[in-house]
Amino acid sequence: MKFRSLAISCCSVALFALLSGCASQEELIAEKERADALEQRVKVLEDRLTALEVGPKKDTQLAQEEVAARQIYTSAQRNVASRKYEDAKKDLDKLLKTYPRSKSARSAKQLQREVAIIGQDAGTLDVEKWYSGDAKISDGKLTILVFWESWCPHCKREVPKLEATYQKFKGDGLNLIGLTKVSKTSTDEKVEAFIRDNKLTYPTAKEKDGLMSRRFAISGVPASAVIKDGKIVWRGHPNRLNDAFIQEWLGKEGS
Repeated sequence: MKFRSLAISCCSVALFALLSGCASQEELIAEKERADALEQRVKVLEDRLTALEVGPKKDTQLAQEEVAARQIYTSAQRNVASRKYEDAKKDLDKLLKTYPRSKSARSAKQLQREVAIIGQDAGTLDVEKWYSGDAKISDGKLTILVFWESWCPHCKREVPKLEATYQKFKGDGLNLIGLTKVSKTSTDEKVEAFIRDNKLTYPTAKEKDGLMSRRFAISGVPASAVIKDGKIVWRGHPNRLNDAFIQEWLGKEGS
């Protein structure tokens, strides 16, 4: 390093002065102190220079890792959308093992929880009260649960759309149940008004102590789960449900 060479040169000059008898002991001590101070400053400059050299390399590496993590997460999402859950699990395991501190890791953890419940027993409903109708998970050939809250803007847009789905397929054995925790600013009155204003005819209930949300890995609303023969066969955002999936589950492919 050029800085360090300069400091060494200063020390060498002081030593030469002592050996040649051109400097007193006091002068040499003072000169040595100045040289030590210079060497310390040089070290600080070297450390800063190293940081400047390493910093961009580290930032570039982190950026590359984020891109790689995002690519794996996108692959997992595609596999989930195609219901290739085993492939999705492999993607998510790889992402969390290889890039555990990436921004995509947090989303991956939630998606991993959702995928993990596929194939599990759905159990029975744990509800505190019914706002409209009454139903069981075992009713019909296929049950869709939709989790929502009256304060949620996305719920206000997506949940009423399921009414059309219910009307279209209820004659074929579709059972649809709305569930709310009545959280934040929601009230029983607001839930009842939402049902009335949107003319929702499918049964809607208040879940008991958030038990249903925990069982179905609900971290945000709106969210849906599909149950067939007592098993969870699908989990995701309600806008990803489509008629083709429902027809397949109901045994109406090609209709």
